[in-house]
Amino acid sequence: MNQIHQAELLEKQAGDLRNNGQGLAAVEKYKQAAALFLEAGEKQRAAECWHMVGVSYKVENDIDAAIETLEKAAQLHYETGNEAGVGRVYRDIGIAYAYRKEHDKAIEWLEKSEEALRGSGADAELGITESKIGLHYLEVQDYDKAEQWLDRGLATIRKEGHWFYEMTALLHLAALRLVREQHSEAITALWSCVGLIFQANEQDGQKRRLAQIYGLLAHGYLGVGNAKSGAQFFERTVDLLRPMAGNVSEVVYEDIRAREFAERLKTASRPDYDQLAAKIDLTALPH
Repeated sequence: MNQIHQAELLEKQAGDLRNNGQGLAAVEKYKQAAALFLEAGEKQRAAECWHMVGVSYKVENDIDAAIETLEKAAQLHYETGNEAGVGRVYRDIGIAYAYRKEHDKAIEWLEKSEEALRGSGADAELGITESKIGLHYLEVQDYDKAEQWLDRGLATIRKEGHWFYEMTALLHLAALRLVREQHSEAITALWSCVGLIFQANEQDGQKRRLAQIYGLLAHGYLGVGNAKSGAQFFERTVDLLRPMAGNVSEVVYEDIRAREFAERLKTASRPDYDQLAAKIDLTALPH
């Protein structure tokens, strides 16, 4: 097996691990792949692996390591003249700062990403950055700006076509719909996310993302008065998160507002709450 083939195999294995919440295991395989790509003279592909090392640290909620590694990846992309690569990494640096609620730094890096990608011709990459800017405005509760950027991002992604980025943009749009109590519209967007994952045959590789989607569907169905379906989707979320490391699952529980869902379910339907509580310790959910 030649070096490039071996590196590609390691990169694929790392991606599957990362998408299923096993960030540290993914880090080791990405690092091995990066070393092999460098030995083979493939500096740009090594930069992509280092980018994913940073993303994997982010999955593990190790934000300091993520930012340090992403800055290394950005420098490698810069050295190879890969403007789109630089823009992609800048986006993930912005997302990492957003994880720490450092919103000023987050929007600074996201805007750098948008600037780097604007003239690159990489519509899907530009579109997902626009969507992340929309997510930023959602998190700082500027909902009108959030909607503008999220709509723009989705439209830009669809110019090129990229199932994962389209799914992510729809997921962020659904989060906005839930905040605005547009529960039915949120449910429609979330089922589109599920459809994109299954159409790409990535349901086994996207368990962490499916857990997030099902958790938001739980809120959506509870919002339209269907407590039973809400409880069922929340149970599916918990089942998907159980095998994952605590620091990984905690991020998802926070994102789907797990404790808030449990309290809302208890108020809306005590029988459905009690039935769910018999299977899951709802009092131990992360805040």
